[in-house]
Amino acid sequence: MCVAWVVASPVSATEYINSEEPPPDSVEKVVTPGDGAFEEERPLSRTRLTDWLVGDPELTLRVRTYLFLRYRANGDHNDAWAGGGSIEVLTPRLFDFVSIGAELFTSQRLWGPESRDGTGLLQPRQVGITALGQIHANLNIREYRARLFRQTLYKPFLNRNDSRMIPNTFQAYTLQDHSGALRWDLAHVDKIKPRDDNHFVSMSRAAGVETGEDRGVTAIGAAWRPREGSSLSVHNLIGWDVMNTLYAEADTSHPVSDEVAIRLTAQFMHQTSIGDELLPGPDFDTWGVGLRAGVSARGIILGLAYTQIDRDRRIRNPWGGFPGFNSLMTRSFNRAGERGVGVGLSYDASRIGLPGLTALARYVHGSHARDGVTHTSLADVDEWNLTFDYRFPASHPLRRLWIRVRGAILDVERSSRTPNQVRVIVNYALPVW
Repeated sequence: MCVAWVVASPVSATEYINSEEPPPDSVEKVVTPGDGAFEEERPLSRTRLTDWLVGDPELTLRVRTYLFLRYRANGDHNDAWAGGGSIEVLTPRLFDFVSIGAELFTSQRLWGPESRDGTGLLQPRQVGITALGQIHANLNIREYRARLFRQTLYKPFLNRNDSRMIPNTFQAYTLQDHSGALRWDLAHVDKIKPRDDNHFVSMSRAAGVETGEDRGVTAIGAAWRPREGSSLSVHNLIGWDVMNTLYAEADTSHPVSDEVAIRLTAQFMHQTSIGDELLPGPDFDTWGVGLRAGVSARGIILGLAYTQIDRDRRIRNPWGGFPGFNSLMTRSFNRAGERGVGVGLSYDASRIGLPGLTALARYVHGSHARDGVTHTSLADVDEWNLTFDYRFPASHPLRRLWIRVRGAILDVERSSRTPNQVRVIVNYALPVW
């Protein structure tokens, strides 16, 4: 449930990024999956408490309540109302070198019939979740930073996916340099604590390995910003003896005037089984591509996106949200052969005297999908999403309160039912120290 420390997410962005923040007022402020992995976290405090302690201690309480109502295509319901949040502590840095951070998460049932579980807010049978999701040592050596043990990650295919009560967290060991035009990071990830569970499990088991082997994931990423507003980024995830996933992205934005800007982004994904190929079923080799264009003017952003997946296999994302440009609330549009055409429109109402109010509407049509094993055609899908966000102005006593109301409607070809869902989320972050 952590509050993100990156800039706001874009219209037509992938869903796991849209879950973190309301849409911005300009396309130039967008966060893309590839370059967003290198966004800076909160600035380091330079307060010197003594000769050997640098930085202020931090204690932050984050409260979240979440109502989730879902009607499925088979007629079933998944309903729950949960409350909880997290408490996070960060120590000063010893000799300006090492600090310790920890975050305890909880999600508890306020309402929800046991027969309607499956929302992801709670465990099966609507059982609550409490877990020490983060506890890590942070090392600072000039421009290099290392983080050791339980933590959150922001990479394509390897991320928090914070669209329920609690985010994914990872048992990982990371090293990064985000100081220059060329930024890079390395990570080895042993385990993941899924957002709907108390416990950490191996990365291979989370991916679906059923034969008992525990394997981790090694991630390598780099991004180059040749100029302000443009970037090239590459991320490679080696899931040992399971699968290799590559993500590459090229992004550029251009201001046309003080009020108008345009942004163009392209992405490429490749995924293949490797090594002992421990996943059930046949080996696989698949790819995906995406193109996105956006224009903003006077607080309005219009985005268009096209995505396509290889005909042979879907692209899997067991360790986080899917980074495709047409990923929405209920569907990622990543089935084998699927072509997604999407449009998004957002508006920042501060331009009409309603500061803090934003609206986001998105629509995607998915077609040409087929079963990756039998190669039979699958139904076309249309999904509509609508999101309203409100945050009080910075001068208001409730400035840390964030209210979000979301809705999704799914139209599945040849289906007589119309699946839908409603989400109402209230967040409040309180810095205690």
